[in-house]
This record gives sequence, structure tokens and C-alpha cells, in this order.
Amino acid sequence: MKNHSLFSILLMVTLFVGFNSSCSKDDEDTSKACTNFPVLSGEMTVNGAKQRLSIAQFIVTSNTYLFQLASVSDDCNEQKIISFTVSLEDGGKLGGTYPIKDFFSLDENIAYGDIITQKLSPVSQSSVELASGSVKITEVGTKKYTIDVDATDVLGGKTTLNITHQF
Repeated sequence: MKNHSLFSILLMVTLFVGFNSSCSKDDEDTSKACTNFPVLSGEMTVNGAKQRLSIAQFIVTSNTYLFQLASVSDDCNEQKIISFTVSLEDGGKLGGTYPIKDFFSLDENIAYGDIITQKLSPVSQSSVELASGSVKITEVGTKKYTIDVDATDVLGGKTTLNITHQF
């Protein structure tokens, strides 16, 4: 019986210490991981607000460059994903300012994309195509870019993005 009581006391102390340390002041730090969305090191500015970086994806195929960048709100309730593709002419080098055109445009040296917003409460998701504006990409190192997006979507909403990231 004594071993059972000792075990119960040790279990209670372990649970108390574990709970106490998990509710420390560090949980208020904005760099903590969200349980709702992934969080990477770094941040990006979306529509004037600095937010934690959640997704940073860079895919290259032939003359096409795909970027997918996402941020997470401070309360971990919302994720904004800005996805865009830059289509270059044969032999073109990534870098410069690209006008945003329609997805079905057959032009080269353009960008096209969309913005997706996911909310947990109330649950919602929307995806809206970018209609006009520009994407400026500056190479600042090996697979490290500064990206500035200034766009208007097909519903008239404005989206801006600024990030420097190593892919």
C-alpha cells in the first residue's frame, strides 16, 4: 500500500510540475508555435502587419518559378497564403518586377496567383485570384530572395506582401 501511495504522490508532483511549466510566461511569446498552423522561423509583412511565417515553398521547373508563402495571425486563428507563379521566357533569369496577369495569359515574364485565407473560428476558407499589380523579386543570395507583392484581387481587395527569405 505504501508503494501505491508513493507512486500516486510522485505522479501528482510530476503532473503539477509539467502543467506549471507548460503554462509559463513563455507561452505569451509571439514566436511560439501554434497548435493550429505550422510556424517557421522568420516573419513576413502582409497588408502592413508583421506576422509569423508559416509556409515558405519555392519550386522551379524549367522557366517557371512557384512561390507559396503563408503567415499566421498572432492569435493562431488565421492563416493567409499568397501563392504566385512567375513565368519567364526561355533562358530568362529570375529577378525584376513582373506584372500580375490572368492565369490563362500566355505571356512570358509575368506573374499570376491567388490569396487564400483560412480561419478556425468561425471556420471559413476563401481563395481569390490576383487580377493586377506586380511582384518584385530581388535575389540577395543563393536561393535567398526579397519579395514584394502589391496586388488587387478579382473582387477588388488589396494585398501587399514583403519578405526576405532563404529557401
